[in-house]
Amino acid sequence: MLARDAVRAYVSDAVTSVSWAVREPGDFDLLVGPSSREESLLRARFSVR
Repeated sequence: MLARDAVRAYVSDAVTSVSWAVREPGDFDLLVGPSSREESLLRARFSVR
């Protein structure tokens, strides 16, 4: 039997800290991890121009 792990991904606006679909230019953080706890998330910043 295969084990399954859940991974969550969040996109957060770097200015307002609000999560939503990326639809406009700006700087954003991609957060990925097993839960929404800040200490368990990996973070990568990216820009949409």
